[in-house]
Amino acid sequence: MEKLENCGYCGHKPYISIYFSLRDQEIIYHVECPFCHHIEVTDIDKNEAINKWNYLYPSLFPFE
Repeated sequence: MEKLENCGYCGHKPYISIYFSLRDQEIIYHVECPFCHHIEVTDIDKNEAINKWNYLYPSLFPFE
């Protein structure tokens, strides 16, 4: 399991939300910083969503 890094912009711990799409019949993982709401990543695989977050918004802050 990948470790979710802090936000690369503000250093806060992001949230992972799980949504179920009734239309597509799939689970969607949504990663978002609670303070930088415009920064978000979605994917149908939890590990891929975490990897995308860590790649797109690398943390300049240490892990908590």
